[in-house]
Amino acid sequence: MDSIARDADVEDELSTLFTRLSRGRGRKAGFPGADDLDYSPLWRFFDFELNNIGDPEDEPTFVHHTKQYERVAVDFFADLFGAPEGDHWGYVTTGSTECLQYGLLRARQYYPDAITYYSAASHYKVARVLRDLRMPGVCVPATPNGEMSYVDLSEALVDHPGTPVIIVATAGTTMTEAVDSLTDITAVLERHDVLDRYIHVDAALSGIPLGLLPAASRPSFDFRSGADSIGFSLHKFLATRMPGGIVIARNSPPPGTRARVPYTGAADTTIGCSRNGHIALMAWYAVRTLGVDGLRRRAEEAWDTAAYLVDRLTTMSWPAWRNPNAMTVVLATPPKQIRHDWQLATEPDGWSHYVCLPGRGRSQVDAFVADLEAVLDGVLAQPQALNQPPSSQPSTVVSQPSTVVTHAPNTRAA
Repeated sequence: MDSIARDADVEDELSTLFTRLSRGRGRKAGFPGADDLDYSPLWRFFDFELNNIGDPEDEPTFVHHTKQYERVAVDFFADLFGAPEGDHWGYVTTGSTECLQYGLLRARQYYPDAITYYSAASHYKVARVLRDLRMPGVCVPATPNGEMSYVDLSEALVDHPGTPVIIVATAGTTMTEAVDSLTDITAVLERHDVLDRYIHVDAALSGIPLGLLPAASRPSFDFRSGADSIGFSLHKFLATRMPGGIVIARNSPPPGTRARVPYTGAADTTIGCSRNGHIALMAWYAVRTLGVDGLRRRAEEAWDTAAYLVDRLTTMSWPAWRNPNAMTVVLATPPKQIRHDWQLATEPDGWSHYVCLPGRGRSQVDAFVADLEAVLDGVLAQPQALNQPPSSQPSTVVSQPSTVVTHAPNTRAA
């Protein structure tokens, strides 16, 4: 075992880490995670262990928790997403993957024999969680902009008549920030007379900004449009610095799950036992200090920056586009140096994306475009230029077979 490091060595390592993170901070363009909000008034609470153990509505047997603040944050977003007044429930999670897991587990409690349908453009963790839970799933192709293909959903349902349905819809897909329309999804379900159904919405990136839109221009993605549960991230739009999320369900946990654990004083209704009380406090602080108007200004700033980036790129004849009300700009994949320096998320199909989160603004866009122009000047001077942009927006449907994947237990040969 290594000996204990000297204080000077530890400080050297921390300084190296800090320098690396600081250099990349202004160029984290491809991965969502804002870092502009000031949470310094809360730093004094990091001297305490804050554990929101178990159900957020139950006061535990100890005082070092922030559940009262967690409930305020949950209620704020429940109202934003149109949850039934007086009959909704939610809690702060480790992130949107736990939100997804909770939604699927809850759906399975109601419909244990259901088949889950999800888009080919949904987050890769959807298929993984279904596999882990041994739940059968059907991957439905997506349209070129990343939205679920409702025609293919309808065709997939034909193969399983009379079977209960679980839908995982996405409000803000990973690469294009497309939004699956619950209006169109429920219309398909009704045409097929699917009455036994549950809809979970993965709104990791776009839930908060979309919820701030006026009713006339808001996509149909929340409880008002038929969602049974919604999960979203805290670190992406609210700049909490550490990963976290909130899941909200249409009504209280099913009967039989409310019995309190004697030594904790809280019911076992959440995925995890110990839960992060610090990030719950940060969520409360954000909604308490910003309110709806402040959050809306953040969203409008991000949308304005995204529109500006599309304009700058198209002006220089570099293909770029965005979905309506998206902070994400899809652009033809730039040369390797730009992808590396600006930490762009890139797919093998020749497209990358740049996420215009609040706090980054037009100045960051100008710096990105300047770098791209400078590198292109060098690349284009070579006889065989690499990484030239594709001619237009992707024109093919994201096609994964709409077949049931039954996640059975692994077996081994004798």
